[in-house]
Amino acid sequence: PAQRGYVASASHDNAGASPVSLGFDGLSTTNWEGAGARYATSNPYAHTAGESTTTNVQARLGDWIQVEFPHKLRVNFLQFMPSGGGGDKRSPQTGVLVGSNDNGATWTEVKLFDVANDGTPTTYTASTYTKIAIDSGSNSNPGYYKIYRLIQLTAAVKDSNNTSYIGRFGTSDLQLYGTEENTGTP
Repeated sequence: PAQRGYVASASHDNAGASPVSLGFDGLSTTNWEGAGARYATSNPYAHTAGESTTTNVQARLGDWIQVEFPHKLRVNFLQFMPSGGGGDKRSPQTGVLVGSNDNGATWTEVKLFDVANDGTPTTYTASTYTKIAIDSGSNSNPGYYKIYRLIQLTAAVKDSNNTSYIGRFGTSDLQLYGTEENTGTP
């Protein structure tokens, strides 16, 4: 999970079958996914397993995937690619991107989002990127952070008759785009 100064981690994975490094490999054919039966199978498809991240706003319940950068970054937008075969139902309908500069001792909420309001397009399509703006709109507090954590608060479900995929959080690829902090000339 660590390459070239980047370190990926997650709240957990699917018994080692889908490691966190696959969530950052840029491929639509591989994916990270968390353990099953952690989200409700009825609306609002909220987290039920007790995973919690305490932020500067409140405790946020939900499984998470995170990346630590070699240098601080101010994120402008993220791109999230659901995995094929039901991955659009394992994607965050609502989520929060949080940042930390003290190895996760404290977390600051960077963006609380609802993909129906903040995503382009407004729903997920398996194996296709959904872009979510971070540095604009309401619920936005961008800053420079070394660690970013994406927490899925509720799962996105397009077909209420097919809920067999939504018990877990997963992604084929997560990309964060932004500007590195200017630390001056060494």
